Amino acid sequence: MEKIFTPNRWFVLFCALLIVVFGTLKIVGDMNVANIAAEEGTKIFTWTWPGLNWQSTFVQVHPHVLTRNEHDALVEVSGRQIITGLDEPAGAASTQCDAKALLTLYRLNGNWELGKVELK
Repeated sequence: MEKIFTPNRWFVLFCALLIVVFGTLKIVGDMNVANIAAEEGTKIFTWTWPGLNWQSTFVQVHPHVLTRNEHDALVEVSGRQIITGLDEPAGAASTQCDAKALLTLYRLNGNWELGKVELK
């Protein structure tokens, strides 16, 4: 039986280049979603409550993309939440705790929008 197709060096290089391009596109897309989720997570955990003189800040933000497709993405955002009193002097005791949230982002007209938040 005669061989109809034999892959040569150029075909293998083309396939390898195609795999690298699609892998890079996935990594860049995940980085974009992770950056958006980090911003949204910071907005969620950063707040001020003037009536009780409390404020919260969110530091050391670590987004991790769990799943992503063309319509939605599930991202876990974790970090350290620091709660302090507004009227306390600088360097006063503050409460620190680990905070984590699952964010569901949906794609709307080419932009990622926050759809759902689950606090852990």
